[in-house]
Amino acid sequence: PKRFWFAVGDLLFWQLVPFGINAFGRQEVWSDVGPTTWRNNLVYPWQWDDNTFQNNQFGHPYQGAAYYNSARTNGYDFWASSIWPFAGSAMWEIFFEAWAPAPNDFINTSVGGVILGESLYRLSRLPLDNTARGGERVWREIASGLLNPTSGLNRLLRGETGRVSA
Repeated sequence: PKRFWFAVGDLLFWQLVPFGINAFGRQEVWSDVGPTTWRNNLVYPWQWDDNTFQNNQFGHPYQGAAYYNSARTNGYDFWASSIWPFAGSAMWEIFFEAWAPAPNDFINTSVGGVILGESLYRLSRLPLDNTARGGERVWREIASGLLNPTSGLNRLLRGETGRVSA
């Protein structure tokens, strides 16, 4: 079944956790946001950013994959899930960063998120076996969760990690 509100909760989780770590733990300048920065991000033009290769080419697609799998692991198909990284990236660029939104971040997060998200979704399904029990089941769930943390979290919250079924 499609679980819209669970998917929204997952998407917000994957936005609030990194934001909270950077805003409150690391006190990053870019995370000092509020109504003024939100207005600026909506009014002023977007600007290309010069973040590191690792951040732009790995971090952003990985974040987008989490947005994608927020929907994919909650019952949505490939095409419906593909919308989520675009929405999540736009939300992040406008509401979670004090710096001007960056088109390269948006593209890397959304397009990269769909590609990496579906890959991780499919790979994370390979080790799963709902008929397995004991230690074998634990290791299968851990392997799947490492490949796709969103799926692992959802399976844990829904009680699927220990439920034996066909």
